Amino acid sequence: MRSFAPIPSSRRSKSPCVCMLPADHPLAAESVITPAHLDDAPFISLYADHFLHEAIERAFAEHSARLRMAVHVEFFGTACALVMEGVGVTIVDVVTSLHFQKVGLIAKPFLPRLDYRYAMFQPGVRPLSRIAREFVDAFREENTRLVRANSPYTGA
Repeated sequence: MRSFAPIPSSRRSKSPCVCMLPADHPLAAESVITPAHLDDAPFISLYADHFLHEAIERAFAEHSARLRMAVHVEFFGTACALVMEGVGVTIVDVVTSLHFQKVGLIAKPFLPRLDYRYAMFQPGVRPLSRIAREFVDAFREENTRLVRANSPYTGA
């Protein structure tokens, strides 16, 4: 039987999440969106066992709000595209929200604050090449810049 080396990950990162709404949505005028605002509204979420979906479920339960699932998706981009089609609202990371704000959606802070966590994985059997390391460093740097410049939360 072949054994595999553990796969170490690079430093983990996070991005705060925002609620995405159509520009003409009744909640578009609110400064902050809470579970109470979204009580029984059609909601588009990542798949049911995703850590962010579980965090959203907890936030709604803790605020006695009903989470009415319209559809589960695998990607934030799909969720935002469905918001654009009027299927419901969603919560996505602030970096993903930037593109969809350019094409007409509104991003609002969601409280309680939720963070999307991610990491880059690398082979455990050899160090990264110079170009791969440069890519990882550039990605982290740009992501940090985008989050700091666009987060609606202080200290993001």
